[in-house]
Amino acid sequence: IVSDTNLLLGDEINRTSSKTQSALLETMEEKQVTVDGICYPLPDPFCVIATQNQVGTAGTQPLPNAQMDRFLVQLTIGYPDYESQMTLIRDRQLENPMEQVQQAADAAALVSMQQEVRRVAMDDKIIDYITRLAMASRAHPLLRLGISPRGALAVCRMAKAYAYLNGRDFVMPEDVAAIFPDVCAHRLMLNSKARMMEEKPESVLAEILKTTDMPVL
Repeated sequence: IVSDTNLLLGDEINRTSSKTQSALLETMEEKQVTVDGICYPLPDPFCVIATQNQVGTAGTQPLPNAQMDRFLVQLTIGYPDYESQMTLIRDRQLENPMEQVQQAADAAALVSMQQEVRRVAMDDKIIDYITRLAMASRAHPLLRLGISPRGALAVCRMAKAYAYLNGRDFVMPEDVAAIFPDVCAHRLMLNSKARMMEEKPESVLAEILKTTDMPVL
C-alpha cells in the first residue's frame, strides 16, 4: 500500500491518537513509515493533505507545533457562498459529480513540474525580504512563537510555485506577499496579550507585511 500511495488524505487528524500523529510526522519528515521495526521508503512524489474540524473538539488531540510546522500551507474553507451552494445542490440531483473526476497528471508529470519549480530564479533581494519578514515575526510583541527557519524555507518554495503557476521563471516580491499568510498563519503562536485582544494570526501577518519594506527589483 505504501509504494502505491502518492497522495495521502488524513481526515480530521486532530481526532486521531498521538501515536498515529507521530507516524504521520515520520512520513512528512523522514519520507518513510516504520512497521514492526522495518522502515519502508515512500514513493516520489508523496503528499499529505489533512483536515481538522474546529467544531466539537472535545476528546481531540491537538497537533504539536513541530508537526504543524511541517505542513506547507493551511487553508480555511469555510461555508460556500450562495452561488456555490446552489451549484453544489443542483449538481447532485441525479448523480455524484465526484464520479466524473478525471486524472489531470500522472506521478512523473508532477515530479517534472516540481523540478521546474525548483529552477525558478530567486534574487538575493527576495531572500532578504523573506528573512526580514521571518525575523519581524520573531520580534513581534503579540507573538510567543514566530516563523521558524523551516517556515521561511516554505515561503521560498511556495513563492517559487506561485511564480511558476503565473508563467514566470523568477520570483517577484508580490509573489511572497501573496502566499505569506497561507504559509505562515498556522506556524505562529499568539501570546496572552494577543488572545486577550482577540487578535488572529492573519491580522498579525498583515501588519508584518505592511511594516516590512518590499524590495524593488
